[in-house]
Amino acid sequence: MTQVSAPLTGLWLRRLREPAIALLPLVLSRIGLAAVGVVALSLWPVQFHGWLASEHAWLDIWARWDSGYYIGIAREGYSFVPGEMSSVAFFPLYSLLMRLVTLGSSQVEPLTAVGWAISNLATALAFWLLYRLICEQEGEALARRTLWVLALFPTSFYLSAVYTEGLFLLLTVAAFWSARRGSWWAAGLLGAASAATRAIGALLALPLVLEWRAREGRSCRSLAWLALAPSGLLAYMAYLYARWGDPLLFRYAQGSWGRNTSLTGAVQTAAEMLTGANLLGRIAAAAAHAPLDLAALLLALVLLVALLRRQRPSYGLYAAYAVGVPILTMQLASMPRYLIVAFPLFIALARLLRRRWVLVAALALSATLQLYLFVRWVLWYWVA
Repeated sequence: MTQVSAPLTGLWLRRLREPAIALLPLVLSRIGLAAVGVVALSLWPVQFHGWLASEHAWLDIWARWDSGYYIGIAREGYSFVPGEMSSVAFFPLYSLLMRLVTLGSSQVEPLTAVGWAISNLATALAFWLLYRLICEQEGEALARRTLWVLALFPTSFYLSAVYTEGLFLLLTVAAFWSARRGSWWAAGLLGAASAATRAIGALLALPLVLEWRAREGRSCRSLAWLALAPSGLLAYMAYLYARWGDPLLFRYAQGSWGRNTSLTGAVQTAAEMLTGANLLGRIAAAAAHAPLDLAALLLALVLLVALLRRQRPSYGLYAAYAVGVPILTMQLASMPRYLIVAFPLFIALARLLRRRWVLVAALALSATLQLYLFVRWVLWYWVA
């Protein structure tokens, strides 16, 4: 019995090692954030307080700003008021999951708790899959560095908040994971789910096609599954058309946040990118009030160049979407938050941080900035 159990014990220890390594950066960083957030909430007055998500400070600190829209959609469904910030600007999957898990509860605290749980469970699974994905491709050392860099990135706390970032990161990483294994039906369905979470998810189809081309060649049967990827967006558009008669209503609603959502505006910005005419001036004007946004944009562009030189074409295309769409819509105020779902950029950053002392210094600086930004978030100051 002892001779048989020893190999089994070793097998289980090896199986537990991977998730333990993958989740260590996430768990340690979240414990630190929760402790600092609770202390900050007890020491300093909040700057703005429109609503209370929970009487429990450890839970309340994870719900701010747009969290109210996701909770409101789960409670009461969608609403639209022309010219005002309306909930139709937010895609449905995250709030739908909150409503399903709570069995249709209309109470804010249970919905907040479930939203927080979904975000953290999704982020944990995303970290594990990303660890395995990188290990298979480039080795464990790079995988470890990538997860530490991602967990301690200044705006990484949004992955654990009542926001869609954690869920979207899981869906995109899992879609690439499925494509890498030739499971095209899963990749297509995960792409559809990501498109029902955020609009940019509909663009995931093209990077997945690049993965298909590298693996399958000309198998059109497997390619057909990837056509499912935009269906999450199409389903939401069908709902908007059935209720309000306008499938693009989410685009008009997003304009209330200052986004340049018109096709003409996007084409104009794209032309300026190609010619250089007035682009730097527009970007500087959009980011002048927030140096963090401009710094995030510059970092993203540098990492994108490094990524395109070394990584798979599918990674480069997906990262280009994550960086390019906010630029085209001139929505730079949330750029530091948008970057945390562009996981290929963090692989590129981790590759640049090969020297141990450089890595430690970068992580210390990033973690310090994350704690500072999280305290501001807890006290109801806008971050990203």
